[in-house]
Amino acid sequence: MSDPVGALVVAALLTVALSPVMAIFVYRGYRVGQRYRRLRETPVETPGTVRPGETAFVRGTVTAPEDPVTGPVSGDEAVLAGWVIREWCSTNSRYWMTKARGIEAGAIHLDGSGGTLALPDIDGREQTGTGTRLAGVGDPNVEGIELNDTILESTAFDTDTEIPTDESPPSRFTALEGSVGLDAPVNNGLLDLRRADGTRNYRELTVDAGDTLTVRGRVDTPDQPGAIPALSPPDDRKLFVTALSPDELVRRYRWSYWKSFYGTLLVTILPGLFAGAIVYA
Repeated sequence: MSDPVGALVVAALLTVALSPVMAIFVYRGYRVGQRYRRLRETPVETPGTVRPGETAFVRGTVTAPEDPVTGPVSGDEAVLAGWVIREWCSTNSRYWMTKARGIEAGAIHLDGSGGTLALPDIDGREQTGTGTRLAGVGDPNVEGIELNDTILESTAFDTDTEIPTDESPPSRFTALEGSVGLDAPVNNGLLDLRRADGTRNYRELTVDAGDTLTVRGRVDTPDQPGAIPALSPPDDRKLFVTALSPDELVRRYRWSYWKSFYGTLLVTILPGLFAGAIVYA
């Protein structure tokens, strides 16, 4: 005999049991959704039309008035190089853990439509925090590098190299790890399938003079007459830098929001509904 009350109880209990684990990913989806709404509401301007004090997407051509930087992963010269070091974990589950990231950049200008804007100093490198390492909740960017008040969204990484624990990395990789205080990786896995525990992944994306970039930021009035206006992090604290167009960036965050927030809610609820249906049948 079917028992609707028992079915509801089983469904509720299983959903509650899954909730603590899934809540982390629902929260990350919520954070992505907050960013999506801010991006969706941001106007699109050019370096020549954006007004002082306005927060906008500005798209233009990159110029660099100073010497280039050297990408620490690729060893190539560029005006900007963003990099991330990830480590494969396979002891309890299988996932990439972000261990360190950084952005190396010189002075960068954004030219277009009769105007020029300067980008702020966005140099920096660091180890990641616990939230970012385990679930990405500290950095809800979709695909890229988030450092302090800058988000470098990637279309693709130019360099993507994996090195297992039983191989020696190039000296520039070792120097990069040492600069942020990373210890050498250790294989703690009991059984390596496809990829050994502790394998490190070194990724880098670069920007060259002449590339086209989209920057979301606030335009600041220069302190001195005749100086170039500068883009800075807006009131919501994050400066976006990407080769994606504004429309492409908004679509990327919309899809990620739907998938990570509503998709996770669905995955949390469905097992309980299924179990309840079995009890009711």
